[in-house]
Amino acid sequence: MKSSRNCFLFISIVLVTLLFGCKNTKVSKPSFTSEHKKNEAIVFFSNLEFKKNLSDSLEKLLTIENKGVLPKITKKPCSNCLELSELWTAEGLDSLLIRIMNGHGDRIATADRSTQGVNDGYAVFGLNFLTSMPETLKEEKTIGKFIIPKDISFSESGNNFIVGILDSGVDLNIFPLEFLFLNSIDDACFKNERYGWNFVNNSSDITDGTISKHGTLVNAYILEQFLNEGKIRPKLLNVKVLDNLNSGTCFDLLCGILYAKEKGAKIINASMGFYDNTEYTNKTDYKNSIFYMLLEEHLLPNEILLVTAAGNIGSSTGNSRNLAQNRFYPAYMSETNVNRPNNVVTATTINPNLEEVSPRQNYSPKHVDVGVVSDSIEGEIYKFDYPFFYQNSGGVQPFTTGSSFANAIMTGKIGAKFDFRLSYMFKNSPKSEWSEKFLDLGIYQQDSPNQLSGFIYKGRYSHRRDE
Repeated sequence: MKSSRNCFLFISIVLVTLLFGCKNTKVSKPSFTSEHKKNEAIVFFSNLEFKKNLSDSLEKLLTIENKGVLPKITKKPCSNCLELSELWTAEGLDSLLIRIMNGHGDRIATADRSTQGVNDGYAVFGLNFLTSMPETLKEEKTIGKFIIPKDISFSESGNNFIVGILDSGVDLNIFPLEFLFLNSIDDACFKNERYGWNFVNNSSDITDGTISKHGTLVNAYILEQFLNEGKIRPKLLNVKVLDNLNSGTCFDLLCGILYAKEKGAKIINASMGFYDNTEYTNKTDYKNSIFYMLLEEHLLPNEILLVTAAGNIGSSTGNSRNLAQNRFYPAYMSETNVNRPNNVVTATTINPNLEEVSPRQNYSPKHVDVGVVSDSIEGEIYKFDYPFFYQNSGGVQPFTTGSSFANAIMTGKIGAKFDFRLSYMFKNSPKSEWSEKFLDLGIYQQDSPNQLSGFIYKGRYSHRRDE
């Protein structure tokens, strides 16, 4: 048996070799025009067993690169019970990370000599990008309580279909509480948790304090689909990862997804994201390493579907709306035309004539799965009427816009028509196979050929209301 000292030395050697001695470990064209939190980095470990050794070795590498001085680093996990991901903070840490790894955060692995190089554990490094919410109307609207029909019933028994909603929270004075996830036991990991968790300030307060009531509306669009279908009764788990200005970070988004997984979510709705045009290495399939690891190690094995927004123009990395050229995560993670499992669904908005994607939203025939048909258009604004009926003082039916609401409608439609037999396919079959089942279930529609096929995979679309 190797001594702990020799094991640590060996891990350090392997790490140095992986970072500096192997081919294809550095990106060919580093690009960091996207905004990120200064002095911060995300470290994501594959398992707890090797966390300390990997952490110590990473610190040693930082010391070597920083001319023999270890930066004074503070480390914060997502929570005491979600310890695989940490936020590291130190003066100049982001710049140091870029110099060491070109910011790509590729796999950094340990290896056991007895298995001739088979990885026992690994970690990935990445910048803490700022997340943005796809376009929505920012003006304040007067919203009364949502009026829900009283004679609602659901045909399938059971009351445990959890939908994780990562957003700005929910207004408990507006939204019907009977459809929210409710924790009735004392959770030692998340003190006073009731309807979800707030990762912005690490509390149980999931109140939506945004002017636009963004998270509340996302909840409503999702619930609308479940009520229209009348099949499955949802439990909407609210995970607050956006503050009252609809701003957030990649770390909080990561923590929120891990939390939703632990709470048993079948589907996770993420109506925000971040641009990252860094060219990563083949170790993470040329994608953002943090979200590659999240998909491969956490979502796919647990048969969880991530439904996300395509994003909109106006990013700090340019005005290209094609996700293949301007990568908006997690939307960019969706791929259908590859012969391997993938459980990310990306939605955008299209016009009522099924001819065009919103000129203010992203597209890609490779990375966008479906276009949700808008209720109406006004110039470049593709509108969705608010769900349900309202006690609105102005007497006018309000509306909103943005791929985040197309995404919410799609989350609700998938959940409302969900076939539990598909879960096994998420992790074991190519995405092209189970996405065909979505056509059979009426989640997607497809006319071939159509004008959308150059912008959305096979030109697929979905109506908010079944026709």
